[in-house]
Amino acid sequence: MGFSDAEANFYIKEQKDKSFVGVRFKINLHKDDIGALNYIHDNLGVGRVKAMGDDTVTFEITDMGEIGDVIIPIFTENPLLTIKSINFSKFKRVYEMKKSGQHSIEELYALSVDIKEGMNSQLDLNSQEVKAWEATYNQNNKITLY
Repeated sequence: MGFSDAEANFYIKEQKDKSFVGVRFKINLHKDDIGALNYIHDNLGVGRVKAMGDDTVTFEITDMGEIGDVIIPIFTENPLLTIKSINFSKFKRVYEMKKSGQHSIEELYALSVDIKEGMNSQLDLNSQEVKAWEATYNQNNKITLY
């Protein structure tokens, strides 16, 4: 999971016209490292590898079935070790809300926007959520912060 802790990204995607909400798992690397992405693609059997500009290649999964069959189980059974685990939890929550079909697209859009606001670069490192993660992580890994 260390590779994903460093390189993977969990995205929530909504269309501005509120007609679509989806999730995306993505790993971006320098084109010299395309072999690593091909290895991941070949072993998982899902997603696609493609060039993104002159120097970047990406492995991504956008298909809800593939996300549910592969990505969700991998990171549920093998939890991330970094704060990125918070992003995965939010990603998974939106996935599950969409899959359940219990929300109209308008409701799902509003909920996903709220959830997304606290992800990735918008994650508030002073939030209670982060403090709870730090406490759990430190307890599980027997780390004492000074």
